[in-house]
Amino acid sequence: MKKMTAKGTYSLDPLTVLELRELAVTWGVAKSEVIRRAVHAALQQKELLGGKPATGEDALNRLQQASRLTPEQRSAWIRAVRNERRESNRP
Repeated sequence: MKKMTAKGTYSLDPLTVLELRELAVTWGVAKSEVIRRAVHAALQQKELLGGKPATGEDALNRLQQASRLTPEQRSAWIRAVRNERRESNRP
């Protein structure tokens, strides 16, 4: 049985077109399959975040939780990064 599809027309900026093509070549699939996978991944992301779009803060929170650092280790890491940034900004 043939898979049912719906055709649509969408406008993409040139960079997105290049990135779409790059993913299609990398994955060895059609560009339409790349779009299907991207939409599916976006919906999974939405479900993981309780229906709201991801923010930078959401990503940071997930990253910090995945690091499994204690609050003390996390604070020490933040201090170290801030000091490194200050040092790199000095002439």
